[in-house]
Amino acid sequence: MRMSQRQRRRTPHMLGFSLAEVVVTIGILALALSGIMVAFVGAAALNEDSEMLSKALDTGMAQIEATRLAAINNFGAVVPGTTFFTIPGPASAPNAYAATSRGVLTVTAAPAGSFYYVITAKVCWQGRAGRSMGEDRNLNGTLDGGEDTNGDGQLTCPVDLVTTVARRN
Repeated sequence: MRMSQRQRRRTPHMLGFSLAEVVVTIGILALALSGIMVAFVGAAALNEDSEMLSKALDTGMAQIEATRLAAINNFGAVVPGTTFFTIPGPASAPNAYAATSRGVLTVTAAPAGSFYYVITAKVCWQGRAGRSMGEDRNLNGTLDGGEDTNGDGQLTCPVDLVTTVARRN
């Protein structure tokens, strides 16, 4: 028995979706979810960068304070020079940054006849996928050829702390 055109049309008592409707809906949902995942991954990377910046700042400040304390207790014991230190990694991967995070603590004697030191802490690191945070791409504490991206002739890092310590009389 042949169905008439009227019988082939969908009637209100028929339930469900056609295959084409289901495929289109799944495609739209997949597209929306992929956009959300890209935003989620970007937010996770930003969170990790923020955590590393905070740890770098804390570690740099601790290095400066330790040097200041040594200078206050015994001014002659502070030796001008450069010292390197590492920064603990983020909570998500605490040991992952051990080889890719480095700070440089520099103690510079003031001009002759002055009674103060200039203490500088600069911290650069490499983030996800080797992305350099700061100009010191090889983390050796010096400005090498090709690293001076802003053309100021100095090593520029996200954490750049400077203080002075004077001799007490």
